[in-house]
Amino acid sequence: MVRLINNLGIITRYALGLVFLLVGASMVDQYALAQAYMVSTGLPGALLPWFILAVIASAFALVSGFRLQWAALALALLALVSALLLPDGFADHAQSNAFFRNVSIASVLLLIAGVAAGCRGAVRQAPSTDRPKRIKHSLLTHRS
Repeated sequence: MVRLINNLGIITRYALGLVFLLVGASMVDQYALAQAYMVSTGLPGALLPWFILAVIASAFALVSGFRLQWAALALALLALVSALLLPDGFADHAQSNAFFRNVSIASVLLLIAGVAAGCRGAVRQAPSTDRPKRIKHSLLTHRS
């Protein structure tokens, strides 16, 4: 079961990393359009190269597992910022879908960050050979 959970964690990291790599690549490919969208939200367009760098670097870190907790937190923050900076709020159905998609992606990234900080279940580890010792409880032992 632990092996399955570790594999699912790795697949999740790869899938989310691919999503953010594609987002970063599309911003590089359509730089003028991404900059116009950023300006329409009230942010200066000069921040776009830093935003692209943060997205792509964090996506590579997420996929590779390097500084996993910080990469997941950075991408979660970027997803929440992009969710909160919609130009028209919930004016139409597509924007409300984008909001909830970004919030759900951020929540999965926060989950990955929490697991990376604690039990490291999202990171592949060698299985432990230490077995827990059984403690006999006095109520469970029969004494005659």
